[in-house]
Amino acid sequence: MSSDRPTGRPSVPRCGAIKINLDDAKVRPHGIRVKLQEKPFQLLATLVERQGGVVTREELRAKLWADNTYVDFERSLNVAMTKLRAALGETPENPVRGIHLDG
Repeated sequence: MSSDRPTGRPSVPRCGAIKINLDDAKVRPHGIRVKLQEKPFQLLATLVERQGGVVTREELRAKLWADNTYVDFERSLNVAMTKLRAALGETPENPVRGIHLDG
């Protein structure tokens, strides 16, 4: 995944109390090491790249699934969000500071 990263971007960015290793798909919320599955990690990496900005569901679809991929996108994205929230210890009512997963 490091080849997708723009030059000069740190391989371990921080977002509040969360450290994200873009090279090995490991996340450390509050110092606890968590390995995410591929889609939840891609979702997190995309949100971190656009930290402070809005990422639309359509942008996420284009980033996480190739044009020739046929999936129930809405359900698959919701599942990826749920897995990411669980790994970060987040709920829609109590989002992690610095990352807000809307949906």
